[in-house]
Amino acid sequence: MPEPQSTTLAEAGLWRPIGDGVYARAVRFVQGSHPTAPTSEALAAWAGALVAELARCAIPADPGVDGDYRSYSQAEWEEWFAQAEHLEVLSAEHIRVLRLSVEQAEAMVADQQELWRSKLVMHRDIRHQNVLTGSGGPVLLDFDAAGAQEPWWELVFTAFGLAGFGRGLEMPKRRIVEACLSGYVAAGGAIGAVDESAFTGMFASRVGTAAWLLWMACGHRGGSPEYQAGFARRLRESVEAMAVMLKATPTWAAWLAAQAENTGRGAADSRSHGRSTFSR
Repeated sequence: MPEPQSTTLAEAGLWRPIGDGVYARAVRFVQGSHPTAPTSEALAAWAGALVAELARCAIPADPGVDGDYRSYSQAEWEEWFAQAEHLEVLSAEHIRVLRLSVEQAEAMVADQQELWRSKLVMHRDIRHQNVLTGSGGPVLLDFDAAGAQEPWWELVFTAFGLAGFGRGLEMPKRRIVEACLSGYVAAGGAIGAVDESAFTGMFASRVGTAAWLLWMACGHRGGSPEYQAGFARRLRESVEAMAVMLKATPTWAAWLAAQAENTGRGAADSRSHGRSTFSR
């Protein structure tokens, strides 16, 4: 992973002020190319092992400093939904799915409160766009979103992203999910709950991203109409992916359970650590 070349504590994190409101940072240049998703099984296994290695660093996370899943009031969401409908950013069906997704994410996070105390600093954005592959092997980039995360949730997010599940409607490849989980376990990663609660981090992250896309699409951060339209398009794609996830999560959880059993790591025991909060 490319390391920052300057870590002076007086600077803003890893960024150095170079002008009026302008920051920059220097990182080692890495020659390579980004893989496509779904990735190869070998790359997925490498990524799974990397999640285990990051967890082994055991850097304790302070959600108040490192960031966490932010919740918004129902009144705020309803205001944004009304704006999205008025500006024709989202259709009524999109709003219905997003509203349901917000409810599900908040219920899942509330149900998993006991994991907050054990969160570590993780990357939180391991996807093919943040990996470079070259002659020296794969390299993980972009730690800007690093912060509080449950390692098992990080693994699930990573596995399904590398397997091809993104903003679109393409279904993830099961063999890639299994390869990522195998790499994680082989590197000493601890398996968590293998029911729908395993997707808590993945779902909450998607809802948080949707909130940001919604603000941008509705002009809360300025920009030209074309700029806002780009965010509106990404938002609709994200909501459509949420609809897929709502339906497919029980099946995906079954994939995790089956692969966990194959590893011999006691999936039955881990299943008792979480319970489903998904509505049918």
